[in-house]
Amino acid sequence: MIRMKGKIPFEAILVIVSRQKPMILPSEGYQYSMVLKVTRRDFENWVDVIEKQSDMKAELVVPPLFEVKPLFNEGTGEPFMARLFLAPLDMQQGIMGPDTKKPFDEHWSGCIYPALEMRKAMLAIMDLVDKHKKALEKKSIVRKKGNQIHLTEKIDNPLRSQVAQLLEMASHVLDHIPGVMKFLGVEMSFYAEKESRFLKGLEKAQRERPELGDYLLRWRPKVMAIDEQFRQMRYSAWHLPNIEYTQDGNGFVMKELKIDNLPVAEYAERVFSDITIGLEELIMYALQGQTKGSLMIDEIPRASRDPRNPQRFKRNIKGMGAPWELKWSGKGFYES
Repeated sequence: MIRMKGKIPFEAILVIVSRQKPMILPSEGYQYSMVLKVTRRDFENWVDVIEKQSDMKAELVVPPLFEVKPLFNEGTGEPFMARLFLAPLDMQQGIMGPDTKKPFDEHWSGCIYPALEMRKAMLAIMDLVDKHKKALEKKSIVRKKGNQIHLTEKIDNPLRSQVAQLLEMASHVLDHIPGVMKFLGVEMSFYAEKESRFLKGLEKAQRERPELGDYLLRWRPKVMAIDEQFRQMRYSAWHLPNIEYTQDGNGFVMKELKIDNLPVAEYAERVFSDITIGLEELIMYALQGQTKGSLMIDEIPRASRDPRNPQRFKRNIKGMGAPWELKWSGKGFYES
């Protein structure tokens, strides 16, 4: 991964220095690339290439040796970090060996990094709405001017921005799932196709992998509704409207904004949950198919999970447990 700081789109720089077109993720003032095939020497020459082929000035910033800087604030006690950020990497190496680590990481990064940004957007949405409601209840953002009262703070713009980020990152995750599944030997690119092509692909899947076909029949409508909301935002100019308020005595009450008939904070939670539960279960299903001999993937009961690292799955030996099977339960990520 390469991090860039600046107002120029990272894609414009990559056009100059590389023919690669990785996905770019914005985060906290920086732009991060997905995994690039570039050597250290190539990277260090980018400054000269940029300055020779454009009128821009560039600077290579080399961090101190052994600098340790946390990219995320949460540890493995958070189920998302344990089950999606760490577990698939550990499981893949344990099942397939270190020789396949690099290509797997390249495919998996296209799913996990957008999922991290999606979760960050979900938390920001929940926090914005919760704090705004509390401020309205306490009337800390209500001011009186003459005979009129008004609000000194609104959250329309940041809320709209986070909803856009949520949907954008959700779409990135959904776009990259077929790639990592194909790398692990499971074809499911048809899942996001139009109905007629989906049904054709589903027919084949139900013959060859009936458990996958049944799962996609349940999961697909949920994530296609999310993708449709993203497409309306991207191509039909849909956006989250401004919050409306009703005066209540000497204060205000906000009218809940809704997406798909859900309050916006609940919608954000549902988007996150529907996508991450599918991502987790599909990747473990594909990895289960890569096991050989007596090795298998087993599910750890919720009550038995380590709260410091609450992973849901583990490698096990056949006869020491029951191989986990892909089945749609209808439960959300945190309930599974």
